[in-house]
Amino acid sequence: MNDFPPPLRSVWRSLLWKEWHEHKWKLASLTALVVAVPTIIGFWGVDSYLLMAAMTVTACYCLLAGTFVGMSTAGSEAGRGTLPFLQSLPVPMWKPGTVKLLIALATVVLPLFALLVVFCVWWTFAWFGGTLSLYEPWELQVPGPWGIQNRLAGTTLSGVIGVSSLLLWMATAGMNRSDEIRSGAIGFLVVCFVWFVLATGLELAVRRELTSLKYGLEVLCAAAPGGAAFVGRDTRPLEHLGWWPHLFAALLGHTWLLNLYLRRFGKVVPGTSRRTDEASPQRAGGYQHLAPPMRSQLTAVAWKQMRETGPLALLAVLGVLVATAAVWMADFRSKTADELGNVLGGITMSVCFFVTLVTGIGVFLEDSKPRVEDFWRSRPVNHSLWFSVKFLVGALILALSFGLLMLLALWLTDGDLLRSENNPGAAVTFVILLFVLIYTLAMATFCALRQPLYAAVLTIGLLLGGMFLAQLAFDYFEISSGKAGWALLLFSQIAATTLAWQAVKRNWHIAAS
Repeated sequence: MNDFPPPLRSVWRSLLWKEWHEHKWKLASLTALVVAVPTIIGFWGVDSYLLMAAMTVTACYCLLAGTFVGMSTAGSEAGRGTLPFLQSLPVPMWKPGTVKLLIALATVVLPLFALLVVFCVWWTFAWFGGTLSLYEPWELQVPGPWGIQNRLAGTTLSGVIGVSSLLLWMATAGMNRSDEIRSGAIGFLVVCFVWFVLATGLELAVRRELTSLKYGLEVLCAAAPGGAAFVGRDTRPLEHLGWWPHLFAALLGHTWLLNLYLRRFGKVVPGTSRRTDEASPQRAGGYQHLAPPMRSQLTAVAWKQMRETGPLALLAVLGVLVATAAVWMADFRSKTADELGNVLGGITMSVCFFVTLVTGIGVFLEDSKPRVEDFWRSRPVNHSLWFSVKFLVGALILALSFGLLMLLALWLTDGDLLRSENNPGAAVTFVILLFVLIYTLAMATFCALRQPLYAAVLTIGLLLGGMFLAQLAFDYFEISSGKAGWALLLFSQIAATTLAWQAVKRNWHIAAS
């Protein structure tokens, strides 16, 4: 008797089955993340902020899902070592590339419709004892984006278009890298560079009153990452053309991106720039080109972690400084040191969150690959000491890089950066330590799950859920959030560090598909 399951009927079905089983839990985790927000709002009783929360959650979700699912689409096959298997199949590479992109798009789009349904149901029936039934529903009927006579539906459509655009940009820009973290870093830099160029050109056109150039750049913005989402919102039409030039630019630009993605998918072997059988002059000359071994294991591990974390932190700092200069110069108000400090502080905190999340996930990404992990676990290495060095070096690089920027912003604003009435230095220190906690949480969740996207979603969920529960407890027991906040931050840091340490030491991880 044949105990094997029947083969799948076609190549397309086989590829769809493969991608569905890789993305089904990503879809579930993203849906759970966005559906939890209206539930929290209902329990918290802030009914009047529902519409604002719907639009805010949609925007934040698009940035999160488009970035992390895009980098997973670009680098997951190479990171797991399955790209050579795909290349060996008797099918053109554009087929698995197409299926991977389609399933990824479905993964990021479906949670937005779930969010729309939950918000509409919440608005209509006022779950959890809310008072929304006392509010008139006219706010929902205000014309939203794309001329839709329902603001939530229009916002959802813009979110679908925006997250699909950002995912395609991230997948195309980060393609053929050796892992998902490198794909995400390259994609993020490309996205920031495109928007920086367009924003600088628009500012130049506005200052010099170049109407034609300004309109042309506004049309090009529709082809930028996520730019198509803003076409139907406040686009100023040119005579009777309306949205059509912007839609044409968006369609043309993203068609070119799709063509580039399908032609390049799987065509380059990650980490090599020539044929594997080509002779290497360094190999022929022996190993004289290698540097002498370091005297201690700790020095070698610290140097390795600096090489992995340092470049990303340096690029982030340079990006913050360039973006701060561009935003400050583009402001028509009076140029003061206080305004410069506020701009620097805001951009630093925004960029720091993404970089900290990616860096925390990437600390043990390379070391958790099967062959690499088998190698270093077979060495006579003190796992606890090895973990401590990697953790501390990464945390120090992030704290120094972004801490210096925050201190500079604090100095420029004369201590009024966070509008703190008492001890602004302590407030900035708290923010820096909070980002160290995010770094630790991301590292702990990745060590437990071994999947970058799941680790990112779980980290954000734990962070938001912890803040909500803490605020709920502070309000219920009438506790001041000052010393209690510091104590909670310290306890969370110890718990996250302990979890990551034990996961690395004892090789704990959940086999997520």
